[in-house]
Amino acid sequence: MAKVGVSHPVYKVQGKSEGKVMGRAITVNVTANSNSTKLFADNVVAESDTGFTEGSTMNVNTDHLSLEVQADLLGHEYSVEDGMISHKDDVAPYVGFGFIGQTKKDNKLGWVGKYYPKVQFSEPSDDNQTKGETVDFQTPTIEGAFYSDDNGIWKEEVEFATEAAALTWLNGKASITVAP
Repeated sequence: MAKVGVSHPVYKVQGKSEGKVMGRAITVNVTANSNSTKLFADNVVAESDTGFTEGSTMNVNTDHLSLEVQADLLGHEYSVEDGMISHKDDVAPYVGFGFIGQTKKDNKLGWVGKYYPKVQFSEPSDDNQTKGETVDFQTPTIEGAFYSDDNGIWKEEVEFATEAAALTWLNGKASITVAP
């Protein structure tokens, strides 16, 4: 199955009742690291173990990261009147994060909902460039480290035949209510 799209990046701050849409997805790159340990006995590998390594990383590139979203993800202060205020002792909270990947196999589209229950994002870089003869769009990328939750789950992933079904599942994971 070929990956042909990505959409609907969502998050929910742990301890809050409702999640939010992060922005419009451009790319989501996830690198799940694993350890590899071997036990040698009688000069051969007698046992081996590979498993998920805590603190694996993801990069999420969106069309926009509002100040409110950044404040949620990074533990900063936010108000409509004052914008975002970042303090040196702010601690980024753990959030659940997910998105929908679009796939194509045998000329049929499919959708995969992916949800990471424990992610901690870090400050994005702030790259700016002057406008030249043509516009060169600059879009924000935020990096997160993901971990297993209290139940040992580090990722949930489900395939769907329709985008609507994937969206319903993902919004449920992030506790996002959609008006009828």
